[in-house]
Amino acid sequence: MRYFYLFAILILTSSCTTNKGVYWCGDHQCINKKEKEAYFKKTMIVEMRQLDKSKRDSSEYEKLLKQAKIDEKTRIQNEKQIKKQIKIDEKKRIKDEKKRLKEEKKKLKNEEKMSKETQESVLEEKQQPEETVSIDQIDEIEEIEEIEEIVKTEENFNLNSNEGETSGGSSFDKIYDMITKRNDSKSYPDINDIPE
Repeated sequence: MRYFYLFAILILTSSCTTNKGVYWCGDHQCINKKEKEAYFKKTMIVEMRQLDKSKRDSSEYEKLLKQAKIDEKTRIQNEKQIKKQIKIDEKKRIKDEKKRLKEEKKKLKNEEKMSKETQESVLEEKQQPEETVSIDQIDEIEEIEEIEEIVKTEENFNLNSNEGETSGGSSFDKIYDMITKRNDSKSYPDINDIPE
């Protein structure tokens, strides 16, 4: 029984002793659990080494530990810079997209405005009154209408007469007299006045 108690105490003491192993992340000792987990996620390898202070110089160990801390800080800073740059690029992309959309809206408004202006101009052209007619032109139109009426009445008279004679000479004289009276009041045009 005595040996049994000694054996149990030996097992308990060996299991309760601290493990003097250190986790390694590549070529340096892991600084903390976060770095160990990050290295494991990256490489799927966890390496544990026994610390043997008798073999290793304490100054070399401290140098490696300081270098590992510096490397970890630079890695974290690089990750922060990358995240910051990604945010800046995203903001710039959104800003450019908004600017492009604003320009497209402005272009569409200009096109709509131009189309409205062209429609309005077409409507104005349709709604514009016909050219104004001067008094002389009205007189001419009335005389032409009178001449047409005389010609129609003469034609009707000729068609209705049974004699077979043509009495067109009298209507021609009437028309000739009307035209000469109308043109007597007008001045003659200047033939040499040619617009350039």
